Amino acid sequence: MSKDAIGYLGGTILSVQTIPQIWKSIRTGSSTDISYAFLLLNLFGLILMAVYGVLNEDPPLYIPTTLSTLLTNVLLIIKAWHSARAHTPVLP
Repeated sequence: MSKDAIGYLGGTILSVQTIPQIWKSIRTGSSTDISYAFLLLNLFGLILMAVYGVLNEDPPLYIPTTLSTLLTNVLLIIKAWHSARAHTPVLP
């Protein structure tokens, strides 16, 4: 197995890890146990890693991190939507 294949495989696994949480949040209509701090720190780190991958011309790094960034944004939007519906403040 090549280095790139290992990178793509690991990146794919890390990218899709958010999908079960997105599905659960949609199915249950709740995302109260997901922290905004976690989502925002995760998003910031993913963006930095994607930029790093682009600058180093490393597709096995920037392609999966870009996908993870998109999925984390989806989860952040779901969290904000649920908070707005429940009239829960974004920051305590």
